[in-house]
Amino acid sequence: MNIINRLAPYTPIFIILLGIVPILAGIARSLQILGLPIGLPDIERILSSRTDILIVHITTGVMFCTLGAFQFSPRLRKRHPLFHRWAGRTLFAAAIMLGLSTLWLALFFPQAIYNGSIVKAVRLIVISSFLVMIVLGFSAVRRKDFVAHQAWMIRAMALSLGTGTQVYFFVVWMMISNVDNDLIRGSIFAFASALNLVIAERIVRRY
Repeated sequence: MNIINRLAPYTPIFIILLGIVPILAGIARSLQILGLPIGLPDIERILSSRTDILIVHITTGVMFCTLGAFQFSPRLRKRHPLFHRWAGRTLFAAAIMLGLSTLWLALFFPQAIYNGSIVKAVRLIVISSFLVMIVLGFSAVRRKDFVAHQAWMIRAMALSLGTGTQVYFFVVWMMISNVDNDLIRGSIFAFASALNLVIAERIVRRY
């Protein structure tokens, strides 16, 4: 049994831990938008535009990461195939809404001070790729090609977790340098997303 098979039962935990920072930040921001006195910065920028789309983005993102994590549990798929099937359909709708809301936010939402054209370009490439992978995964399962379906969903999940992975790289960067700008943030996000995809591809090829 190789290491990937040995670690498979713990995959949902790994996914949630990798996405825990944006999950908690998204929940906190949602509560702040709803009026709770949570001291997150930059609330004026957030409230200056379509907070309803931001709420959709956060809600579907949390759902995709948490519920989606358990779709990769071999035991759950084996013991509860009906749950896996219906959860998958729900997650497909959530993923499409997540992708479209992210596109809107990248194009029209007021951006943070250090997020410029480079960050926007990376976001557009990543989320467009994510949507393509979701559609390919859905098409594969519709034609009962479960191997291809699993492969595309692994890639899509990995790409979506780039938001979480970048946080850790950004923290390390800020520990060794105080430079923070559009190029740095865009480069870190691109590197984190690419790294996740490389790892996902290795997993896919070892299955």
